[in-house]
Amino acid sequence: MITERANLQQELEEDRLRTDRLFALLSPDAIYERPIPERHRLIFYVGHIEAFDWNQLCRWTLDLPAFHATFDQLFEAGIDPTVGHVSRDSPSDWPKLDEVQRYNERVRQEVDRVLDHVPEEMIHMAIEHRLMHAETTAYLLHHLDSAYTCKPALESLCLSGEVATDEMVDIPDGTATLGRQGDEGFGWDNEFGQHDESVPAFAISRYNITNEQYVRFVEEEENLLCFGHGKANHGDCGPCFTMCRCRFSGRCM
Repeated sequence: MITERANLQQELEEDRLRTDRLFALLSPDAIYERPIPERHRLIFYVGHIEAFDWNQLCRWTLDLPAFHATFDQLFEAGIDPTVGHVSRDSPSDWPKLDEVQRYNERVRQEVDRVLDHVPEEMIHMAIEHRLMHAETTAYLLHHLDSAYTCKPALESLCLSGEVATDEMVDIPDGTATLGRQGDEGFGWDNEFGQHDESVPAFAISRYNITNEQYVRFVEEEENLLCFGHGKANHGDCGPCFTMCRCRFSGRCM
């Protein structure tokens, strides 16, 4: 029987592959770039995700001694510079990529060695943190010049032979239970405080909007785009982000 801990260990390994693949899209010249002025250079995030695991799971939970205290501190805090106040560091202020990679490898070895002794709730936290940075790293990459990124290996994006369509699914009105109870295990602070909400009937697309659908929307409805500034000029659709989803179906959600 596969235990919850074994599932968490497998998920952690899979999520490591996800972040590895993201950073593998960067050319060596991109690592020290700062795609968004108010955020750190990309080299910080290369080290931060592993430093978080080491600090949280090994140093502070199991009280293991540091093997690279300088990097533990350098990559510890993921708080970005204050908006409007760009950091004045230069690429030369940061360690070389191969040094950071060696640190990351050692961290993973140490984490894997003691993971059986780490509370499951802490492993959940490490996984959630890694996935959060996978998402933020993805949008940082979108701000890079394409010359700094490598084309990923093409993979089939079609699951079980299904092809995305414009099909909408009607959801009847009802009661939705939101949040978690205090005894339900791991969760971020804002996930607790379970309560019920009445939700009116609505329709939602069966599939996520594809790039092809979005391009078609932009080409057909360019004059209606407001790019998030207020409401779209289409009934009660709300922001434009929602508008592209409902315009394909000919009705509002």
